[in-house]
Amino acid sequence: MPYEHQEGAWLSDQRRSYRAGTMSSTRANELEELGMIWDTADTQFAENLAAARAYYAEAGTLAAPRHATALDKPVGQWLTNLRRPGVWGS
Repeated sequence: MPYEHQEGAWLSDQRRSYRAGTMSSTRANELEELGMIWDTADTQFAENLAAARAYYAEAGTLAAPRHATALDKPVGQWLTNLRRPGVWGS
């Protein structure tokens, strides 16, 4: 389903079945053709990374103020969160 689609129990069940390997490949392919996003965290990260790249291309830095946005994403807050201790397992 497209990312902006409202999440529901049915989508969660489909993702769980896919991860568990109990979904047929035909069903998985059909859902992918409809735009199913299997891992929303990876998708969000990729979208935020694209926003950070766009911000860098415009500003020449990733030292974005917390309120900065790019590609309609709160890139400044996202970068701030990434800089917090422990985010990357350190």
